[in-house]
Amino acid sequence: LDSPGENQTVTSLIVEVRGKTDPNATLTIDNEQIPIDADGSFQKKISVFPGRRSLIFQVENKFGRITTLKRSINVVPGN
Repeated sequence: LDSPGENQTVTSLIVEVRGKTDPNATLTIDNEQIPIDADGSFQKKISVFPGRRSLIFQVENKFGRITTLKRSINVVPGN
């Protein structure tokens, strides 16, 4: 996961998440499936509310193995 960083402060109610994973995997962020490009990269803008927020990333590979990553961010609009 390239962005957002752990404990990153963001100043917008829209956060861009991006990174790279296995192109044959299935990725969800907070239970929403995210498209993955042929090279494994992904990018998605998501809406967030002000305050401390945790994003839950889950990747399931073609063998059914699930990896979960929790990323915490702090949303402070207008700073």
